[in-house]
Amino acid sequence: GGHLKLFSDDGAAMAAGHRLGVIEFAGAEDTSSTITVGAKIESLAESTFTASENGSNLLFYTTDGDASTTEKMRITSDGKVGIGLDNPAYKLEVGSAVTGDWISRINNTASSGNPNGLLVKVNQTDSTGTILGVLANSSYRMVVKGDGSVGIGTTTPESQVEIQGSSNAAYAEGTAGLTNGATLFIQNTD
Repeated sequence: GGHLKLFSDDGAAMAAGHRLGVIEFAGAEDTSSTITVGAKIESLAESTFTASENGSNLLFYTTDGDASTTEKMRITSDGKVGIGLDNPAYKLEVGSAVTGDWISRINNTASSGNPNGLLVKVNQTDSTGTILGVLANSSYRMVVKGDGSVGIGTTTPESQVEIQGSSNAAYAEGTAGLTNGATLFIQNTD
């Protein structure tokens, strides 16, 4: 079938950062037919092209009301996706300077049928790695390990739930009806 190809050939090999092609989405901004780009998709060479190296990145740009397109998302040659980042370190990485609000939200808007939220999955059944981590100021605040144990204030929980902290590490309030064998163990290590 047919295809559309955008290419660049100035007689020299593509160098890192050179544009392979771009698709721009534009429209008139006034009655004088002044055409302004509102969004674009661009491909840039990741490194100098050779017979064995032709990695390229795909960049997505949008305009936020000022007629100047800025990069919003990038797919790197090794398949990593960065939203708000131009050099993602993970398969999906979202980054932005946000103050006073959340950077991301997963919102299942279903109102019936037992809707679910977020699934974090590791296929190795005997994984001892960290399945989910909450990191703040370069320190893990909470982890969920492959065996289902949860550590709060520790990355190496030794029981199903382990809470560590310097003061008021845990607070528990019980009500009538606790079954025999229900145990809450709190140890102050000060």
